[in-house]
Amino acid sequence: MSESSTHMSSLVRLSQGDLAGWDGIDSTWTKEDVDHVLPLVTDGDPHQPDNGPVDYAKTAGAPNGLTVHYDSARISYVTIYGPRLVQTMPDALGEPEMVLRSGLEGAHEQWAYPGRGITTHMDVSANVVVWLYAYPPMSTEDYVDSTLARARTLRHRVRGEN
Repeated sequence: MSESSTHMSSLVRLSQGDLAGWDGIDSTWTKEDVDHVLPLVTDGDPHQPDNGPVDYAKTAGAPNGLTVHYDSARISYVTIYGPRLVQTMPDALGEPEMVLRSGLEGAHEQWAYPGRGITTHMDVSANVVVWLYAYPPMSTEDYVDSTLARARTLRHRVRGEN
């Protein structure tokens, strides 16, 4: 198996909820690479953008599907809402490198493993992973300075509503 195939198999394992051995997104992965291992959700539109988010079908570990975010057809990061993980995060990856406040709806904390390229946004009262973000590995300092650490759920008021 080639190095690229090995890395792509880690993306497939992620989509199945298996984080054992996870070592982050490889920023050389292309949209074409991902399209070979994950089924697209096209909603009747076969053309998918090379920049921005692209939705992929539901899997065992991503019952709501996966969204892969691209920059110039290269993978930037992956988001999974409501992932079903084979193991708990500490069982799969050990204790988080850092715990930060989460700005995402339904989550209280983010358990960040920047060196492994993965963060979960947790509802700690129910011990549930609400969101999972996978990305290229980085230092804890770079993570804290990144937009990933500052992810927020935004609500916009419709004009005329109080």
